[in-house]
Amino acid sequence: MTKRQHYVPQFYLNNFINENQKLNVYDRKKKCFFEASPKEICFENYLHETLWEDANPRLGKYILPNQIEKSLSVQESTYSAILKKVIGICKDPKNKHALICNLEDKQLLAKFVTNMIVRNPWVLNQVDEDCFSDGIMDNIEIQAIDQMLYGMQFGGTKSLVRAANKMVWLDDKFIPGQICEDLRCLNFCFLIALDNNFVTSSFPVLYETYDLEKHTYLDNIYIPLHPQIALLYSRADKFKPFRNKEASLTSDMVQLMNSAYFKCKDEQARFIIANSKEILEKLVNRHQ
Repeated sequence: MTKRQHYVPQFYLNNFINENQKLNVYDRKKKCFFEASPKEICFENYLHETLWEDANPRLGKYILPNQIEKSLSVQESTYSAILKKVIGICKDPKNKHALICNLEDKQLLAKFVTNMIVRNPWVLNQVDEDCFSDGIMDNIEIQAIDQMLYGMQFGGTKSLVRAANKMVWLDDKFIPGQICEDLRCLNFCFLIALDNNFVTSSFPVLYETYDLEKHTYLDNIYIPLHPQIALLYSRADKFKPFRNKEASLTSDMVQLMNSAYFKCKDEQARFIIANSKEILEKLVNRHQ
């Protein structure tokens, strides 16, 4: 069993380590600075597991233990590779005006960003993925299945439905396709910090939405990939000329993007993370 289950993957956090292989972190709740390695932060114990309820103890404590964690690990290998590729291209001065991604790269980036959104505990709480609707039990067929599962000492349907909800939300085979599709339809570009550094957080993806005809659509999505590189998706036409290309940002603009994390609630973006202690301290001081 993997006890520490990360909601911000370590391969991503590794892009923001300092010369001591540590992350510079500010805890917004405790209002303190500290250093941590990627494995020591942005995790919860047994985050992706579902407890058996009223089941035979011989089944163990969790339903299909580590199944989601193993699935996420496979996904992370793919996402780590695409980030390394993109960062390598963007860091090469010869590619300043080049197209960064091919079609497959674009699809993988959209899935990566979607994964970073849906696996976060704050989002999981918003969608209430661990819920079980009591109305389900009004269905006669579900009642029959429930009785059968109790007879087999599986503890009824509730635990299994909760486990299925998590699997559908987090597994790569089921990951919310509409989010990926929305991302692929937006203009996207790679923001390059000229003389400042991007910071990230325990909720790395910042997004804005709008509602139209009872549907919610993504409008702007932002995620730093590296202290000098960030990815931006936007519906705004002004980003069309930079689609799939680099767009340089001044220090003030980078500062503006970094400050956006302080607009989130503490429980959403509790930890602000940077590779530079000096930049992190300056940023925090502006918001105290």
